[in-house]
Amino acid sequence: MTRRFTMALALFALLFSLAVAPAPAVAAPKEETCPNRLCTFLLPDSYENVSKQETFRTYRDIATNDLFILLVGPVPSGATLLDVVNGAVGEYAKSGEFLPIGKIRDEIVGGAAAKSFAYEARDSGGTMIHHEAFFLLRNGSVINLNFVVVPERVEAVVPAADLVLASFLFP
Repeated sequence: MTRRFTMALALFALLFSLAVAPAPAVAAPKEETCPNRLCTFLLPDSYENVSKQETFRTYRDIATNDLFILLVGPVPSGATLLDVVNGAVGEYAKSGEFLPIGKIRDEIVGGAAAKSFAYEARDSGGTMIHHEAFFLLRNGSVINLNFVVVPERVEAVVPAADLVLASFLFP
């Protein structure tokens, strides 16, 4: 009887210590601001800002070298979101080896209507790179979001991309 009680007490102590032990620390995402203060968004803590210009930002994951690029520009006069996206596809197609993947998709970014498309192209070093490009129109500006990874990392970057896209806020 004493042995069973001691075993039960030891098991209870183990389970209790697991239940009250602090969870491992997870780095909190950090808040970033779009050019011209058009929006704010969250980035995983592993991304660092490697280029902050007036109209664009480039962030790099320090562990994987995945990139997130945000560009802002004026909406061409009278252009719709689809016009902007078709224009971008046309420009990308001129830049050499451009392999579209699928069709233009309707999306939601931070509650706003957006469009996206995926493509692959070679970078200046000849490496094939996968791009997921998202476009939305806000306050007379085109916001272009690009997730850039080597093709083998497409699935691995989805959690970071989902965090970023869902976190967009527009004043």
